[in-house]
Amino acid sequence: MLELRLSRESWLAIPKTVVTITKLLLHDNHLQIHGDPDLFTIPWNEKMFSEKKKLKMVIMKTTVFFPTTPGIRRAIQIAKSKLEASDYVLNSFINILTADQSRYLLEALSNDDIDPVLKPTLRLLRPLLSLFSARLMPVYLGLGGNRIRETHQLWDEITKKNLYKEEFLSYWRELELDLCIAPCFACPAPRSVDVAKLSPALSYTSLYNFLDFPVGILPIDKENVEDQTKLEIEYKYFDAVCKLVKMTTKGATGMPLAIQMIGLPYQEEMVLCGMGSS
Repeated sequence: MLELRLSRESWLAIPKTVVTITKLLLHDNHLQIHGDPDLFTIPWNEKMFSEKKKLKMVIMKTTVFFPTTPGIRRAIQIAKSKLEASDYVLNSFINILTADQSRYLLEALSNDDIDPVLKPTLRLLRPLLSLFSARLMPVYLGLGGNRIRETHQLWDEITKKNLYKEEFLSYWRELELDLCIAPCFACPAPRSVDVAKLSPALSYTSLYNFLDFPVGILPIDKENVEDQTKLEIEYKYFDAVCKLVKMTTKGATGMPLAIQMIGLPYQEEMVLCGMGSS
């Protein structure tokens, strides 16, 4: 297993480096001249970056779909403690993914265009979904369906995405949030042979890619011996993917543990401000 050797000082310098690079990219229309000329001209917002105010953040340590390892949860706790020491307002993440007893998931499976090969299997599984849906991997469920064949179907999906984004933004603003802190992945960097098998762990980042939200990745600490001990004792899940997580995390002592800081569109300065406080 490859071990990345980064000093703590180099980790602390990451936000400053990213800020400098971002400012340079936005300076004198650099992105438009040397990149995409169709991009909007958006200058660096120094007021948003430097304004001294209590940022309101929400913390997500794990999800029921893909539980994080003890080391990742510890990294989130470290970031939380640092932000609390900086007098930020922090709230816990409310898990709404299965709040409807998976009715939406069941309806989607009933109405979606499912691969004929998978239909017999899903017909057998459907009565059981409501019993253990909190442990299902949505990424795997989606592999066999939702195939877009015609242009009008694509436009329908784009409309659905925009409606979902509006709903998400509305909920975010209702809570008056500035930022969200969450894991980047369910475990430290896995072995290269296991990466493809752990695609459901992308659920921690794919949502914000889907929504086009700015995200900053910040190393917090490294996997230690205590994390490895707790992995054996606490990480007791019995599906194949979580077993693989446990196996690939064994021996990961010294690997970086990172968090992601998520903000609203066109508020990269707010994200960088939060990263500098973590």
